[in-house]
Amino acid sequence: MIHEYLFLTDEYRSKVEKYKPDNITVNISNLDNTQHLWVITFIHQGKNEESAKLLSDIHDDIMKYSPLVLSCESSEYYNRILFPLINGLERKLRKLLYLAASISGNGEAGKNIKELEKKDFGEIFDLLFIDQKFICDMKIRINADGKSEFSGMNKYSKSEIQSYLNSLSECPLWDEIIDDKQVQTLRKRFRDVQSYRNDVMHAHNINNMLFSKAHYLFKTINRELDCAIDNLIGNAKNETVEFKPAKPAVNTAISSALAAMNLSILEASKSAMGSTAPLAQLLKQVIQPVPINMALAEVLKNIQIPTIQPAFVEAIQKASALQSNPEIETMRKQMKQIDDLMRAYRKMLQPYRAVQDSINNHISQARCSINEENEDNGDGINNEKQAEENSYE
Repeated sequence: MIHEYLFLTDEYRSKVEKYKPDNITVNISNLDNTQHLWVITFIHQGKNEESAKLLSDIHDDIMKYSPLVLSCESSEYYNRILFPLINGLERKLRKLLYLAASISGNGEAGKNIKELEKKDFGEIFDLLFIDQKFICDMKIRINADGKSEFSGMNKYSKSEIQSYLNSLSECPLWDEIIDDKQVQTLRKRFRDVQSYRNDVMHAHNINNMLFSKAHYLFKTINRELDCAIDNLIGNAKNETVEFKPAKPAVNTAISSALAAMNLSILEASKSAMGSTAPLAQLLKQVIQPVPINMALAEVLKNIQIPTIQPAFVEAIQKASALQSNPEIETMRKQMKQIDDLMRAYRKMLQPYRAVQDSINNHISQARCSINEENEDNGDGINNEKQAEENSYE
């Protein structure tokens, strides 16, 4: 097992050269055709837990000197062990959600499962553990929304915000669809799970301590997921009449959470677009007069800059007022209406592309005209010089 580190200066070289860990082979070499670049390599025979532990400790020591990591095979070893546990956790979590939705079955199960299948791991976690309504309520207070009870209250102390925060309730989807006695570790430590998972999936370098914590956490949650899945399947098999799980409104809750998530994405997109003013400024920059000659200036004078249609502005404003609806289909229709309005607006801008083409043509024609005039003037000068030379002869 090998660790390699690149140093860009000799600042710490004397200290690093004196570092000789037990049972480790150390090699130091300079990079050819460079003045201060050098590499140190630590080698331990075998690729096992003992090798990974020794090299992980060396990694922690060497990183104090801020080298560039060229290879870190102890992290690779740990990643290979953790990856199957993470993969299992993600699959079991989806299995639990699909079972909960299916068993609850109120006609929305199929739609919800299809929507969940489209979400990646990060989106699933946001859906399960983040209450969009709670976030929205906090933003309204922090931003002192002019249309809310907090209008004009944009100056506040920490204690005022803390008091308002304490007054809010938080009800993530997980609490609505999963019994509070099941998979408690995931509920309490979902952020740790997300962080460790990202370290492994993005091949970040991890040390022995982080590996041990992640390994224990993933194994614990996988066991709890197995128990929760067995409980759902067992109850479904043993129930001779219509099954009613502990959380009967599972699909209604999932539909509402999906709608809230999609609306938050729409709101973020609307915010990214900004107000209509920057768009108008952009159009002015695109269709900007170029004073080449008077004829061209006259043409440009008659060009009208496109204006933002009120219908488009109104549609965007209404988007923020849309409320989360348990019926996901209703939300889809609302989003489609907005999309149709935006498509109509984009279509409205198409004629101005022709205007741009016209401007470009006028510019090209003007340049050609100027070039021709220059050529004519040049021929006239040459003819005068030739006539003058002939007169001397």
